[in-house]
Amino acid sequence: MKKVLLSLIVIIFISSIYAENKEKPKKLPRVEVHKINDQFTKFTVFWSGYFVNALAFDGPDGLVLVDTGIADTGKELKKKILKLYKKSPKYIINTHEHVDHTGANNVFGMAPIIISHKTMRKTMVEDFILSEYGSDSLPDMCFENELVLHLNGEEIILKSFTGSHTESDIIVHFKNAKIIATGDLVYKKAFPSFSAYAGDVFKYGEIVSKLAKYCPKDVILINGHTSDSNYNDLIDYKNMLIETLAITKKTFNNKEGMEYLKNKGIIEKWKKWEKEGYVRANSWFKDNLDVLKNTGPKKIIITRYLYNALKKKGIKGFFSEYEKYKNSPDVKKYDMTYFEFGGFGDYFERKKDFQAAEKIYLYGLKEYPKEKYAYFYLIKFYMNQNKNKLALKYAKKMLIIAPENKWVKRKLKELKNMK
Repeated sequence: MKKVLLSLIVIIFISSIYAENKEKPKKLPRVEVHKINDQFTKFTVFWSGYFVNALAFDGPDGLVLVDTGIADTGKELKKKILKLYKKSPKYIINTHEHVDHTGANNVFGMAPIIISHKTMRKTMVEDFILSEYGSDSLPDMCFENELVLHLNGEEIILKSFTGSHTESDIIVHFKNAKIIATGDLVYKKAFPSFSAYAGDVFKYGEIVSKLAKYCPKDVILINGHTSDSNYNDLIDYKNMLIETLAITKKTFNNKEGMEYLKNKGIIEKWKKWEKEGYVRANSWFKDNLDVLKNTGPKKIIITRYLYNALKKKGIKGFFSEYEKYKNSPDVKKYDMTYFEFGGFGDYFERKKDFQAAEKIYLYGLKEYPKEKYAYFYLIKFYMNQNKNKLALKYAKKMLIIAPENKWVKRKLKELKNMK
C-alpha cells in the first residue's frame, strides 16, 4: 500500500531547496494581500524561504477560503482576513493534504466547514504531525469525483485530479469568475514537486492534459507556489511535463543516465523552467530517473515508528528505534534518509525543546556526514539560537561538500560580518 511521506519533512525539504537557490529569501512569517476584485483576494503566505497561495471568495452566503497555509503563519493570515472582511471563513476548501496547505485549518476553530477529497481526511488522520492539531483541522465534508457548491452567486466546482502529486488533489473552479485554484497541480515556469510515496510523477502529463481539456481558454489559474497562470501558460506547462518525462523514460530505457543528459545539453535546455519554482532542472531529471530505477516494492517509511517510540520512551526511544531499523538484516526494505532527523529536529524546535532538537540534528550529521542538508539545519538552528560561532563552524564544513551552494556562501559572508 502506498504510504504518504511525513508532510512536515516534505515541506521542510522543499523549503530548504528553495532557500538554497534564492539569493534573498523573504523574512518570515509574512502574509501579502493581493486583491483580485470585490469578491476575490489572494493571500500569499511566506514560510522558510518559499510561499503558498490561499484564495478567499466573499459574498452574502459567507467567506470561502481555499487552503490555509502553514501553521506558523496561520494567526497572521487570520488577522489579515479579519481586517479585510471583518469575519472568519464559513467554508475552508483544501486542495490536498500537505501541511503547507492545511496546517492553519485549526486557527479558524471549529466553526468553518472544511471540504476536501475523501482521501485527504484518511491521510490526515493517519499523519502523526497533523493528528496533533486535533479534529478542528480535519475535513467535515468529503467527496470522490466532483462536488458542486452554489454560494455567493457562484457555481463552485470541486473536481478531482488525483494520482500525480498526491492521491487527494482537487481543483476549485469558480465557474462564473473563470478562476481556478490549482493547489500543487500547476506551476508557472517551474517543475512540480512530488513524492514517490504519495503519487506518481509519471502521471503528471496525463493529469495536467485532462485539466487543460477541462479549463476554459480565458481562465485565471491561482497556483499553489508560483504566480498566476493563463491558459497558454498551462499548455506550455503540460507540454514541458510530457516532453521531459518522455526524455527521462527514453534515457532510462537506453540505459543512459545523468551524464548523458548533461553532455547532450538536455539539462541546460530545460533550465528555463527554473524561473519560479524550487525544483532545479538537474533535480527534476535525476529524481525521475531514480523513480524508474526503484521499480520494485515501495520501501517502508519509518517516520511513524520513530514518532511512536518518541512518544512512549522519549528521545532515547527515538534513537533506539532508529538503530533497530538501521541494524536490521532487512535494512534495504526501509526508507531511511537524513530527513527523518531534519524533520524531527524541526519538530522539536517548534516545540521550543532546543536541547532535543540539537541532539537530533547532531545525530543526523553523524549518520549522514556527506549530506549537505545536515549542515543546513545545524547552521539555521545555531543562528536562531544566536550561537554564531557554531553556525560558522558548520557553514565552513558545508562549503567543503557543497562548494557551489549559494545559500551557504551567503550565510558564511553574513556570519563573518557578525564577528
